[in-house]
Amino acid sequence: MKQIKYDPKSRTYTLNDKFTGKILWDEKTGLAAIQIDDKVLTLGEFGKALLVYEGWDFKFEFID
Repeated sequence: MKQIKYDPKSRTYTLNDKFTGKILWDEKTGLAAIQIDDKVLTLGEFGKALLVYEGWDFKFEFID
């Protein structure tokens, strides 16, 4: 089951309420990037996708 999908109407990605991913390094920008499923998002794209949860609390957990 896909955790992320692109919504062409809003021109952003939408995420499931719970998702897993990986933190990567973007060589072009020197910043972190976020991989969810097979899609790599810039921090800007990831932040925009999180806006639908504005006002919500969250749990952030690192898993090795």
